[in-house]
Amino acid sequence: MRMYKYEPSKANALCDLGITLFRAGDMHEAEGCFRKSLGIDPNNFVAYYYLGDVLMEQLRLNEALKSYDRAIGLNPNFAEARFNRALLLLLRGNFGEGFKEYEWRLARRNNPRRIFDVPKWKGEKLKNKKIFVYAEQGFGDVIQFIRYLHLLKARDGYVMFECQRGLIPLFENFAGADEIIEQGRNRNTISNCDFYVPLMSLPGIFKTDLSTIPAKVPYIDVSERAIKQWQDKMGRNGFFKVGIVWSGNPSHIHDRTRSCFLDDFSPLFEIPGVSFYSLQKGMAARQLSKRDKRIKNIAKNFRNFADTAAAVQNLDLIISVDTSVAHLAGALGKPAWTVLSYRCDPRWLLKRMDSPWYPTMRLFRQKKYMVWSDVFSKLRDELQLIVPRMI
Repeated sequence: MRMYKYEPSKANALCDLGITLFRAGDMHEAEGCFRKSLGIDPNNFVAYYYLGDVLMEQLRLNEALKSYDRAIGLNPNFAEARFNRALLLLLRGNFGEGFKEYEWRLARRNNPRRIFDVPKWKGEKLKNKKIFVYAEQGFGDVIQFIRYLHLLKARDGYVMFECQRGLIPLFENFAGADEIIEQGRNRNTISNCDFYVPLMSLPGIFKTDLSTIPAKVPYIDVSERAIKQWQDKMGRNGFFKVGIVWSGNPSHIHDRTRSCFLDDFSPLFEIPGVSFYSLQKGMAARQLSKRDKRIKNIAKNFRNFADTAAAVQNLDLIISVDTSVAHLAGALGKPAWTVLSYRCDPRWLLKRMDSPWYPTMRLFRQKKYMVWSDVFSKLRDELQLIVPRMI
């Protein structure tokens, strides 16, 4: 190591190698690279940041927090480190500090910049005022946090909500918004508002903690007509109906760890009295071609999330990895079993088998990094227990 002592470029090369190994899933070797890099250049705040990510992936949270703090100490405006520090705090259930730090997401390099000519809402009175709320991040985040619009309406404000096109039919009758705007269109309406606020800022503004999460479900409605239409399409066979999803958005930064394969569900498929319905969209749906007719692919007929919601209402149980369908089932108040990776998203907290966000949801967690077999064995055992009582 002496040969590296006065060569900072070697530190950067080791850091780059560590990043590559981290993204490939080799946590042990990645950690070694970052520590060697810091041994050469102890002021390398990027290495501290990525070392924090490696440690957090292994749930070595005290060490990860120290590493993020070192990175921030060296570069106080390092938005990426401050954002990941927020995720760690939220994972631990420290909502007060976590949501405050979560505002650093808006300064991250990959965050789309929004510029408004009205002030950001920070909790001011809304009576006779218009507030523009815009969706952030993925479909699941929007479905989870749209519940906060009800709190805005309770303050007598006029709520305008902008979201992705595929969600608009789902929110058509949502009581928490006066107006739904398609993302990317009608931007001139923003100037008519008194305030704006990003959707994901609302939990912090409302000072949410574990005891004050607005967890009343369902908070999304589906028309009886749509439910009946999907009931006719799906048919009635007297079996216990289970909807499954095994893969999320492949562009998600943690998709490699949070998604699994259809084959991982195999232990469930031999349980008698159960019919399985695929709610899977995207490239991962191609895995269905290897399966028999016991899994009915209904997702191929989904035009938007309103269709998905109507189909979900006709199912007895949803079993899904951490993706938008899990949030949709939870928001509808349907029984849902969510399958979580070892280092799961912070919204699911640590060790809990239930979710304070969704009262009808159970959580099934990996015990070992990237190992799904134990999870699906547990799911099989639990499903066998409830099916005889339900059919």
